[in-house]
Amino acid sequence: MQAVIKLLLSMGLLFSHEAAMADIIVSGSAVSLSSSPSGTSSEASFTGNDGRHNVNGDIVEVRHGRLTVNGEPYGTVGPESFIRYRIQGDKKTLIVDGKVRPLRK
Repeated sequence: MQAVIKLLLSMGLLFSHEAAMADIIVSGSAVSLSSSPSGTSSEASFTGNDGRHNVNGDIVEVRHGRLTVNGEPYGTVGPESFIRYRIQGDKKTLIVDGKVRPLRK
């Protein structure tokens, strides 16, 4: 578990204050993080061609390399792609391999 945290920290995909607050669940190639006891901030980070994550009611899914958020398509991802979806208050951010993919409203 500590190796996963160190890797995410070294990649700049997790920050020390988040690591301290994170509830980390490792399942296959997926890593899911969630923080903020108040529920105003939630996040899922994972890798792989297939997976489905519920982040405060938003569904982030990869099926056969195709990424969707709440059923809306957001392009393709590779098996090694790192996907991060964050909700902070009213702001939602989708990042794939370190690059923001703008969300439709």
